[in-house]
Amino acid sequence: MKKLNSKSFSKSAVLGLVIGLSCAALIVNAAVSHVFTSGNPIVADEVNSNFSDLEARMTALEAKKPVPGKSGRMAYLWLQDPGSTVEIEAESAYSFNSAGQINTFIKVTTGEYIVKLHGMDPDREHGGNVQVTTYSTIANCRVLYWNTAQPDVAVQVRCVNSSGTAVDSMFTLLYIH
Repeated sequence: MKKLNSKSFSKSAVLGLVIGLSCAALIVNAAVSHVFTSGNPIVADEVNSNFSDLEARMTALEAKKPVPGKSGRMAYLWLQDPGSTVEIEAESAYSFNSAGQINTFIKVTTGEYIVKLHGMDPDREHGGNVQVTTYSTIANCRVLYWNTAQPDVAVQVRCVNSSGTAVDSMFTLLYIH
């Protein structure tokens, strides 16, 4: 175990002080109802009001969603039920959509699926990137195409076995724009 000498301790202390003061400066610049100055008494209701202001700002920041038409959109899912011939929602524990909407999929025919990433509002000029990873040892899945001519991104996936025959298979899909 390395021992701290006084020189390295001093550097650590200065770094800690700089970080601490930087954080304090950010907190001071946060919009709060009451600003306290030296020599004036602090009233509990005013402190509580400041905490309420900060909590409201944190809640607002956490609730922000990507602006449609801007980059930074992402969706993913794990297709767990490759035999379904009706459009179903991807299981929420294994699915994400930065637009806050639900991802769905449907089996078109053996080994072919349409995945819909709702609300991705794709940029028609720069359609993003789609990646598919087979979740099976008996198949190889790949993207046939994806359609960005609508508010949703629709991806067609095909899965085949080693001889090229279409087979149903689980897979994961990732869309990034």
